[in-house]
Amino acid sequence: MDRDQKFYQGLILLGGTFFTGFFVGYQFKTWRMEWLKRRRERLAAKLQQTQREIDMLKNN
Repeated sequence: MDRDQKFYQGLILLGGTFFTGFFVGYQFKTWRMEWLKRRRERLAAKLQQTQREIDMLKNN
């Protein structure tokens, strides 16, 4: 009986570890995608500003 109990405890522990890792990995992916989106928007704004400065220099 003790052997079965340890088996099920191990099974529960491994299952909990798997689902915790899955959840943390999914959250990390979500946070990373948001960070990349903000970075892309920031770089696009910087590119537009630089293009405006170049156009102003060409006009002068």
